[in-house]
Amino acid sequence: MSGTEATRDALGERISYAQVWEDPEVLLAALKVVPGERVLSICSAGDNAFALAAAGARVTAIDLSAPQLAIAELKLCAAVHLDLPRFRSVLGLGEVGQRVHLYHELRPHLSLRARTWWDGHEADIRTGLLRCGRFERYLETFRTRALPLVHRRRTIDALVLPKTLEEQRSFFDQRWNTRRWRALFGVFFSRFVMARTGRSPAQFAHVDGPVSAAFLKRAEHV
Repeated sequence: MSGTEATRDALGERISYAQVWEDPEVLLAALKVVPGERVLSICSAGDNAFALAAAGARVTAIDLSAPQLAIAELKLCAAVHLDLPRFRSVLGLGEVGQRVHLYHELRPHLSLRARTWWDGHEADIRTGLLRCGRFERYLETFRTRALPLVHRRRTIDALVLPKTLEEQRSFFDQRWNTRRWRALFGVFFSRFVMARTGRSPAQFAHVDGPVSAAFLKRAEHV
């Protein structure tokens, strides 16, 4: 089996990303897409491809991972055939309890490949599409299990209260960026820990030095 075939087989077992985490505005500004222009996009969870299409491009989305193509197709199908509240529900932002029913409403509009994947993963639909990726589950574990070891609930709630930019910086420096926060963050987002939870080291080959240090630097702004 070739390396590409092995990679495709591994990726065929999971949804790695349920969301695209890059800022689409940065992408659009960099590519300077004009209406009617043809663009080839790595699909991932589909969001960048959708942003390019919304800007007027004619987008072809490709991916080695059949599950990634399946989640993008279901998102697009839901956006086309459902009203906004039901679309939000499928994503996982609305009421729980009707998502599988909505999937079966959408199912006839999906390709055979997408139907085959989702027929075997209805539990992910019940959870909501935006939460079914391995990376999103990893972040949820950090939020629900690791973060409470660092900050109390009232500190976490205070983080998201409306503030001026200067107040945000002051809060981060004085109350959030503690020694315990930096230590736990460094362990949880280390190459070693992420590799043991299914993150491929190749995904961070472009990062010089500790991955956790690069993530921690970005955490000051997000």
